Amino acid sequence: MLDLAALREGWDFEAKRAAGAHGRGEVPRSFFETYSAMANTEGGVIALGAEERPDGSLDLPGLVDAAKVEQELWNLLDNRQKVSANVLSRSAVNVAPGSRGGVIVVTVPRADRRSRPVYVNGNPYNAYRRSREGDRRCAEHEVRRMLADASDDAADGSILVGYDVGDLDRGTLDTWRNLFRARQPDHPFLAGDEPSLLAQIGAWRRDRATGEAGLTVAGLLMFGTERAILDRFPHYQLDYREMVGDDPGERWQDRVTVDGTWAGNVFSFFRRVFPKVTADLKVPFRLDAELKRIDTTPAHEALREALVNALIHADYTGTRGIRIFKKRTAFELVNPGTLRVRWEDARAGNASDPRNPTMQKLFQLAGFGDRAGSGVPRILQAWREQHWRTPMLTEDFDVNETRLLLSMESLLPEAVVAELDGCFGERFRALPEAKRHALVAAAAEGRINNARLRQVLDLHPRDLTYLLGDLVREGFLVPHGERSGRSYSLARPEPEASSSDQSFGSSDQSSSRSAQFGADPVQAGLGFARTLDMGAEDALMKVRSSAWATGPTVDAAVLAFCRDEYRTLAELVAALDRKPVSVRRYLRDLLARGELVLLHPASPTHPQQAYRAARAEDSHE
Repeated sequence: MLDLAALREGWDFEAKRAAGAHGRGEVPRSFFETYSAMANTEGGVIALGAEERPDGSLDLPGLVDAAKVEQELWNLLDNRQKVSANVLSRSAVNVAPGSRGGVIVVTVPRADRRSRPVYVNGNPYNAYRRSREGDRRCAEHEVRRMLADASDDAADGSILVGYDVGDLDRGTLDTWRNLFRARQPDHPFLAGDEPSLLAQIGAWRRDRATGEAGLTVAGLLMFGTERAILDRFPHYQLDYREMVGDDPGERWQDRVTVDGTWAGNVFSFFRRVFPKVTADLKVPFRLDAELKRIDTTPAHEALREALVNALIHADYTGTRGIRIFKKRTAFELVNPGTLRVRWEDARAGNASDPRNPTMQKLFQLAGFGDRAGSGVPRILQAWREQHWRTPMLTEDFDVNETRLLLSMESLLPEAVVAELDGCFGERFRALPEAKRHALVAAAAEGRINNARLRQVLDLHPRDLTYLLGDLVREGFLVPHGERSGRSYSLARPEPEASSSDQSFGSSDQSSSRSAQFGADPVQAGLGFARTLDMGAEDALMKVRSSAWATGPTVDAAVLAFCRDEYRTLAELVAALDRKPVSVRRYLRDLLARGELVLLHPASPTHPQQAYRAARAEDSHE
C-alpha cells in the first residue's frame, strides 16, 4: 500500500483536487502545468484527489470515480495537442484509498533531455519548471537552452564563420600535439600535416552539404586565443581560486583567471590548474613493476576526472563561467549547464552524454579523461577508498549550473557521531546503518534532501522516501519548506536555559539592532552585509546560499561577520539565515575554542550580550 505521508516527506509533492462536481472524472487543468514543471526539473509526485489543509496536513477525500479520471489522464497524456510528451510508465500511476474514493498518485520522472522541454497546449514556450514556490513558467532563454540540449548535434561541432587557424594559440596546440605524440607516437592522425591533424581531431571541419569550412567551437575553445574566444563567447570565463588558509577574510591565496596574461583557452587552463589542485595531496611511496615511482593516487585521478568533466560538460553559451575552488578541506567545481543524464545513470557509469564530445575526445587523445561513462564512478570510488564524505552534486535550474563538492572530511567524523550519540543516545546507536548515515550527513552538512541521500546511500529513491519519513516521524529529523525546496535538518533538542547556556541570550532580547532591517531574515542579512568588506560578505553568502553549508564554512562566516565589531545573536541569526538553536551551537563551540569573546564576559546572561572574533590582544586583557 502506498504511504502518502512518506511520499510527501521524501519527494517534491503536489496535492490536487480533481475538477468537476465532487471530483467525478475530470483531470484539473493545473495538473499538466505541474507535470511539465516536474518533468523539466527533477521529477516529483502528484496526488489527484488530495488537498493540503491550511495547517499543512493532508486531506484525502479521494475521487468518487478514480478509474474514469485515470483513463482520462492517460488519454490526455497521449494527446500531443495537450502535452508534448508522455514520460510516464504504467507503473508510475497508482491508486491509494481516500475517505470517499481513490487517490491517484502519479510519480513523474525527470524527462530525458531529448523530450525536454515538456510543454502544454502545443506551444514550446508553455513549459514550466519547479521552484520553491511551486510551478513557474520558463523564461524564453530557458526554453531555448532545453531545445538546444534536446538536439543530437554536438554543441562543440559547429563551424565558426570568420574564424581560421590564425585564431589558434600556437603554444597550446604544440603542447597538446606533443602530449598526444608522447602517448601514441604511431597514431595515424600524426602522419599528415597540421591541417590534416586539425580535421582528424575535429578542431576544423568542412560541411559536406554546404561546402562551408572552418574552425569548430571545440577547436576554438581548446586551442584558441583569448580574444578570439571572447569574440564568439562574450561571457566566457575560467576562474580558479585557492583558499586554503584559516583566515576567512582572505579571499584567495592564488588565482588563475582569463586576464590576458596567458592563452586563456580551456586546455591551457587545465594544464595550469590541475597541478595546483593536486599539489597538497599526500602521495605514499609506491613503485610500479619497472621500479619507477608512482606519483599519483586514486584521489589525483578522481580530481583530474572532475576537472575534465566540468570543462567538457559546460554550457559555454551561458552567462556564467566555470569556477574551481580549492579550500582547506574541500574542492568545489561549478560549471554552467545542468546534467544531460540522470544522476543515477552517471553514478552507475551506464551513460555518457557530454555537451561537448569533441572536447572530450581531445582530452582523451592527450591522456586526460577516461573512457566514456567512467568518470563519476571513478570519483566516487576514490572518495570511498579515502573514507571521505560522499561527493555532493547539485543542480540549480534557475541559474543553469551544476556544482560538485568534493569534501575531504571524514565520512563518519568522530565529533559528529559523538554529537548524535549525545543528542539521541541509545536510540541513535540502535538505528539501521542507512539511517545512521543519513543522520550523520544531516548533522555534518546542516541539511539534506532526497536527492542528496541518493548520492550518499546506494538505495532506490522510493526507499529513501520512506527512510526520510521514518526519521521525521521518529523525531530525528525536522522538515523544512514545501514542494521542491523540501529539506531536512537534525532535530537537535533545544538546550535548557542554564547559567552557562544563557550567554547565548535569546532572539527577543537581542533583536533591537536587527529590527531596522525588517522581519525577513534574508533582508536582514543583506542589510548587514552592506556594511562588510568583500571577504566577510563572501563568507556569509556561502552559508546563506546553501542549505548544506558545512560546520567549518559556518564557523568562518561567524568569525568574518564578528571580526570588527560585537554582534548580537539576533544579528547572527539574520545574517546567516539559520535558526537560533543552530547558531547557538556554533557560538558555543567557537567560545569553547577561544575564537570568540563576549561583550559582557562577567555577565553571561546579560540581555545585550554580543560576540566578537578573538584578537591577539584579547589574551593579554
